[in-house]
Amino acid sequence: MFFNLKKFLSFSLIEYMVLIFPFTILSGPLLSDIFISFFFLTLAFKLLFVKDSDISIYFRKFLNNKYFIIFFIFFIYININSYINFNWNVYYQKSFHTSLPYLRFIFASYLIAFIFIENRIALKIFLFILVFIIVFLVFDGIYQYIFKVNLFGMQKWDPNRITSIFDDEQIVGSYIIKTLPLSLIFFFNNKKYLDKKNLFLITIFLAFQGILIFLSGERTSFALFIIFMFLFLIIFQPILKFFLIGFFPVILLLILIISFNPTAKKRMIIDTYNQIFIHGKIAVFSEIHQSHYVTAIKMFKDKPLIGHGVKSFRKVCKNYEINKWSCTTHPHNYYIQFLAELGILGFLFLLYFYLFILYKFIKTLKIKNQSKKIIKLLIYSSFLLNLFPFMPTGNFFNNFNSILLYLPVIFLIYYNFNKKIFR
Repeated sequence: MFFNLKKFLSFSLIEYMVLIFPFTILSGPLLSDIFISFFFLTLAFKLLFVKDSDISIYFRKFLNNKYFIIFFIFFIYININSYINFNWNVYYQKSFHTSLPYLRFIFASYLIAFIFIENRIALKIFLFILVFIIVFLVFDGIYQYIFKVNLFGMQKWDPNRITSIFDDEQIVGSYIIKTLPLSLIFFFNNKKYLDKKNLFLITIFLAFQGILIFLSGERTSFALFIIFMFLFLIIFQPILKFFLIGFFPVILLLILIISFNPTAKKRMIIDTYNQIFIHGKIAVFSEIHQSHYVTAIKMFKDKPLIGHGVKSFRKVCKNYEINKWSCTTHPHNYYIQFLAELGILGFLFLLYFYLFILYKFIKTLKIKNQSKKIIKLLIYSSFLLNLFPFMPTGNFFNNFNSILLYLPVIFLIYYNFNKKIFR
């Protein structure tokens, strides 16, 4: 067994909650946000009233960490931005209700990372849970594709797409691609990661994820999956032989699905082509996406330095409409959203962080210690995929997206405070 049962039964309440946390993300934003808030309050209590505890000592060191400094300056900025853009009659609640409690994400990430530092068994179980959830979603999603309902009787809302346990929310592919790099750490968290059996399991694990993401009809997630596969072949070259053997039947299966399933072909190929090439002109992803982007850029041009405020797009876009598709809850791209809502100052935070992670990824490729290198590259890959600039995205400040964006932060903090990485 990969963990000690006796030690598992002796876990504290907070350790059990950390292990339950990945399951809460599947249930929707409410329960997962309650857990995030609980982690935040737990850490805040420790810092205020138990100042000599190990977690308080570690946290004081964490305050000098470059990642925390970047985050904290960003946190201060979005709250100043909300204050400057304060308007009782428009969207002050959306801005302040998002910017003020935003601190909870980094505090919760730190608390979970500290739990892992103190208890490596909890880390191993957490990684196993990520793998288990993905395997379950793959099985449940494929079952739903074949029988039209999933294991819990949830029907497909769209004949072109599967949603698994997310019911009417078309996010199963997004969830998988955002947790994929971190879940792979499980397979490299042992000394036998080069074992042929382990390589075979990794190949099968990746292959079925590719199939599910394709069947979900989430084109952005499938494009990011393809990008990740190229990154992974760079990160871990020993998998190449297994990849070529294992992915051949997957590619053949996808060709068969496209050939014999007209709805899948329409969604993934025909609709994609028709949305990009419209009346002899090229649109950015689609006419609808392009309308969001143009509207957001017009908002940016009107207030280029600080933007219109956090979560302001849904209200302010009405003043910049160019057509019936201009307005929605967010512009569907993190970087354009930052320009419209946080101005060039906010945009520079996001751009700097992405380029910094890209620099760290390239620099890490030179490390000779293979196990250490692979795990670090997987963490950086998670950021590079989640914040990829040239794809449609959700709302950056949406709770579901925020939680998934901060999952790799947990492992980033863990690595910085534990040089014996994942051992």
